[in-house]
Amino acid sequence: MTGVTQKHGGLHAAISGKWALIDLIREVGRDGLKLNARQIRYLELCIKWCRDGDFRRGAICAHWNSVDAVAGELGCSPRQVWNIETSLEQAGLIQRTFGKNGRRCAKRDSSGQIAWAAGINLSPMLTQEKQAYLLDLQKELSEERAALEILRAEIQLVRRRIQVCGDTGAIRKMDAILPGGRTSRLRDRPHLEELLAALQSVRTAISAACGATKISDEDAKTADASEISGAPYTPLKPSKNFRTAPAASEVASVTPRQAMLLASTSYRMRVEALGGPSPVNLIEASAQACAELGIGPAGWGSICERLGREAAALAILVIDRNARLPKDDRYYARHPARCAFGLAKRLGGGNLQGMLMAGLRMDLDRELPRQFARSEPTEECRYTAQDLTASFLANFQLEVLP
Repeated sequence: MTGVTQKHGGLHAAISGKWALIDLIREVGRDGLKLNARQIRYLELCIKWCRDGDFRRGAICAHWNSVDAVAGELGCSPRQVWNIETSLEQAGLIQRTFGKNGRRCAKRDSSGQIAWAAGINLSPMLTQEKQAYLLDLQKELSEERAALEILRAEIQLVRRRIQVCGDTGAIRKMDAILPGGRTSRLRDRPHLEELLAALQSVRTAISAACGATKISDEDAKTADASEISGAPYTPLKPSKNFRTAPAASEVASVTPRQAMLLASTSYRMRVEALGGPSPVNLIEASAQACAELGIGPAGWGSICERLGREAAALAILVIDRNARLPKDDRYYARHPARCAFGLAKRLGGGNLQGMLMAGLRMDLDRELPRQFARSEPTEECRYTAQDLTASFLANFQLEVLP
């Protein structure tokens, strides 16, 4: 029964108790000690099965649960438990002791302290040197995680700045460097640094063309929105149904402030949360609204590809408003996704007429100067699709007073 009375020197001053020790093992087990999930879970159980008094200086800290009991807790076979214990013993975290016939047993004295224990002794993990090493690992991993988060945020900020510039060639290069824009699963710091350097080179190459473009503080705060948004920025993809995006002058005729006059309350709140009306925020708000309208990221990308990002954002804005009309309303959008895809497929056709009529019926007179107020259309008045389009764009092109 050698080793059954092995004692330890107590917990490190920076570790308040056994639950703090469990948290420490969870934090450094995978990346610091290179343990798998089942090995970490085994150490958690070993610590949990010991009493608080077993962690006092000069005490024996051990458990003597059978291999079968441990296997039941871990959901594995007894042979796997033996393998786990062997690997942890070789890593210097536990010590196995054996009683008569290899049985696991122990005895506590009248005060509740372990007099001797044949089982799993935690004294190797509770040495001051080992605990100091674990704490150093925790600090290093914490600093490394913070550095990775900074790199991820910088990458997303550079990507956002490239998107704001609107250079199609630069956007395609950006998508080639980091397809999808996701960085949450990238843990290699040198690789993230290489990605950041490559994206910064793309940004530098177009800085002369978009040097006057500034990104707001709110955009900077939400630079990693593509990591959390349900409908993130969709990369450009080649398509058989090629359509040239609208010219810049065509999109610029509708300002974000004017577009907000037709937006629903929830859409306005979403834009305000992003930092107020701007082309970038309208695109982001429309991308987020697609999730509520039943339009997936692929569908949003298809609409953007056909109409252009700014025009697609305005289309989603209007469809979102029509989807919130009363159900008995003539222009209620019962199937928002179908409306969006139909609009993208046949811009200016019959599917556009209901959207424009809803815009004509909206009470904008309270938002516009009196000289621009318009009368409600009578039932005798019939509009053609061309007239509706002209009236709709005319309302958007009015100068809105601040």
